[in-house]
Amino acid sequence: MDELGHGTYVSGIACAVSDNETCYASIGFNCRVMCLRAGNINGLLEEDDAAAAILYGAANGAQVINMSFGADEASETVTRALDRAYQNGVVLVAAAGNSGREGIDFPARLENVIAAGAVDARGERAPYSSTGP
Repeated sequence: MDELGHGTYVSGIACAVSDNETCYASIGFNCRVMCLRAGNINGLLEEDDAAAAILYGAANGAQVINMSFGADEASETVTRALDRAYQNGVVLVAAAGNSGREGIDFPARLENVIAAGAVDARGERAPYSSTGP
């Protein structure tokens, strides 16, 4: 269950049925989604829960792990889990951040993670999207 709807929305973008003339094309054709909940009903995320979800996904066939969360402070627990997943061939993607400032959130700023930012309807950086290298 996704009370806040965020995970459902992100999964829909990744795996929507394409070429149906009702919405946008997905980025993953014929892909499957492994829904793992790491946050609680209020959207709060503990680092051990995030690490457990990452490790579970990596151990159970996930080829891509999307993390639509970020923090200013790095977590050694999450970093170790991401390193293990990466060493097992998992592609890691995380939100750059929504503060609109220079500097990418953790875990997106890690070397083995692809940082994803937001764009507006014109394809330009959304004002709330964080930026960085």
